Amino acid sequence: MADGEDIRRLVSRELEGTGVPGASVAVVHDGALAYAAGFGLAHVEQGRAATADTVYSIQSISKSYAAVSVLQLVERGRLELDRPVVAYLPYFRTADKAASDQITVRHLLSHTAGFDGGTGIANAICPNRDQHPWIAEMCLQLGITQSDLDQVRTREDVTRYFARVELGWSPGAGWKYCTDAYAIVGDLIDKAGGEPWERALARDVLGPLGLGRTSADPEWAMSQPDGARYYELSREGERAGQAGCVPPEVIPVPFPINPVAAPIGFLYSTAPDVARFYSGLMQYDGSPMLRGESLREMQTTVAPTRQGPSRSERGYALGIGTLLRRGVRVLIHTGGYTGVSATALGVPAYGLAVAVLTNCGTAPDERIAAGILDLCLDGFRVRRI
Repeated sequence: MADGEDIRRLVSRELEGTGVPGASVAVVHDGALAYAAGFGLAHVEQGRAATADTVYSIQSISKSYAAVSVLQLVERGRLELDRPVVAYLPYFRTADKAASDQITVRHLLSHTAGFDGGTGIANAICPNRDQHPWIAEMCLQLGITQSDLDQVRTREDVTRYFARVELGWSPGAGWKYCTDAYAIVGDLIDKAGGEPWERALARDVLGPLGLGRTSADPEWAMSQPDGARYYELSREGERAGQAGCVPPEVIPVPFPINPVAAPIGFLYSTAPDVARFYSGLMQYDGSPMLRGESLREMQTTVAPTRQGPSRSERGYALGIGTLLRRGVRVLIHTGGYTGVSATALGVPAYGLAVAVLTNCGTAPDERIAAGILDLCLDGFRVRRI
């Protein structure tokens, strides 16, 4: 196992000169917290330091939690992964109904439904959208009208909005990340489970794992004494680390809020809680969340993705990415939004989980997580299985 001082030096080195206000990292090994620390500031205006337990938005890492909820419903006989979504949500369709009738639950979870990108509507309905200039630009580009925004108020409304979507290819024939699809996933969980996803999540995922610092409630996140506030950097910040670079200006941005779209990326958590969740995904014997076969199904690559230097080495499973690093299989999900960059990694062969959460949209979170992983793998060379 990597020495804590080695991890501290690596994180400090990666953050130095970037202008990133704050970050928190955690490492869990065999279910036990092995390292956790905060770096920089969680709240610049107050001069409040980031700690190991600072609460951050985790954005699309939330999709892994939603996928667990779906598989719990599969285990209870409420859903089938390879059954069409329309069997559970009769109002679901795209512009080509015959094609979209073939979209299965598995297609939704793995981003292989044929959605050529997203509709934009799931992000557009955030309650503080007037504070995000990029949302107005997106709506203009995608033809989202004020009437649409007024009418789309629930996850079911998002599902119905997909009736105007043209599929890019036949379901299952290709892969493209579509964040909006997870609003449909949330609608599916709500309807098949007979209760809001947030309630099932708290009872069946967060509770069994003891994740008391994780929630879908933005009011809770904003009220935490050590909760993060969020920032972007001036254009000078993009050149941070280069010789003669002007120190970047740190610019406050709105708090990430979107309760309706919680499954796409609006959970809030701490680095230790995220690392414990990913550790729980690797507990194949006696998991309090899912049976071992369900966890393995969730983590089986469905399609290669176009990320990374080698398409064959990086893919997407059900709510979680997969990759090879130094010949070792790694589970991964990242999260990004205005003022947010986050990465979670899990290495089943070593029972190792790493979480890096930040309050800046241009933070080197994935590089930090990969660096920590490499430090830990160096310490485990003789234990590889």
